[in-house]
Amino acid sequence: MSVDRRGFLKSLVEPFRLDLHNAGVRSPVNLPYNSDRKLFAVYCPDCEGNCVESCPEEIVGRDEQGIPHLDFRVAGCTFCLKCAEACPHPVLNITNSPDITGNITIDLMDCIGWNGVVCHTCAMICRDQAVKLQNLLKPRISMDECSRCGLCVRGCPTDAITIFQDGITE
Repeated sequence: MSVDRRGFLKSLVEPFRLDLHNAGVRSPVNLPYNSDRKLFAVYCPDCEGNCVESCPEEIVGRDEQGIPHLDFRVAGCTFCLKCAEACPHPVLNITNSPDITGNITIDLMDCIGWNGVVCHTCAMICRDQAVKLQNLLKPRISMDECSRCGLCVRGCPTDAITIFQDGITE
């Protein structure tokens, strides 16, 4: 059995990590091109979900209520406009800002850079150049420069990076 670098590094930290993605602790991230987050709850539960089908990166999913969200464990958002073009309601619109709102964190216990191992994956994959390396090892994310596209989430070999919507789920 052959193990790639990502698989090897994940196997080292897996016994020690708290999986916030699957534990339901963090709120899912809303799609870009939205001007009012409240519109998701109004229009999306009864919608056919064209935004899900239109995403070429296959990162748009729907929760139990039918509300679409981004899943960066699959890939990152390329801001291609497809979700906004497919939306038949005023929820997503190409004239709205492509901003993805939310918080982004690096789990310092899981990040191998913060634990003395050279890994610049998040910095290399960041299209915004928002990841800055402190002492050539420890990544820090400049929130002012970060578009929250999620490329670093998928790229991180230890799943140490998380993007989540402001607020905590009930």
